[in-house]
Amino acid sequence: NDFTTDRNIQNEMEVLRSRSVVSRTINELNLDVSYFLVGNFKVTELYSNCPIVFTYDTLRYFAYEIPVRIHVLDSRAYRISYTDPVTDSEHKQVCLFGARVSNGLGTFTVDKRGSFNDLAYNNKKYQKRTFELHFMTKESLISKYRQSITIALPNKTASILTISMEEPVPEKAIDFIDKLIDVWLRTNIEE
Repeated sequence: NDFTTDRNIQNEMEVLRSRSVVSRTINELNLDVSYFLVGNFKVTELYSNCPIVFTYDTLRYFAYEIPVRIHVLDSRAYRISYTDPVTDSEHKQVCLFGARVSNGLGTFTVDKRGSFNDLAYNNKKYQKRTFELHFMTKESLISKYRQSITIALPNKTASILTISMEEPVPEKAIDFIDKLIDVWLRTNIEE
């Protein structure tokens, strides 16, 4: 009977890091776009505290290989810029928040989140207005998160698991593990 319990725990450890459970977790958290604040001296990854959100219908293949810059001009508009690696030409375009845009990068919308401060961005002296976006394919995200997660038994007699992961943004790791467990629980209920 101890063998069966041990085997069930080992099976659940594999299910937790399985491709399907990790994939569903990634889908529910929208982790395909990473946001960075570009300062004078450093670039800081933002997560849920980014004041803008980039939502795309389509992206050109090269978007996954290059950084895309968004410079907030004021509370209504931003400038998007990127370098097309095929032609090595820089593209810049001024767009309005909330408007659907179609250009060489793809079809997308940039919206303001609740943390967007209209007064600050309308003040020309406000400096925290340049963001860099990095896009990741679903396949690369699945691989990244499956490799970064650690699932272990605290000791041989334990019937609980320890789940941890390495991530530069602790809040993102916490959200991922919480959502992973939620997805795993729902998967067990569905079966």
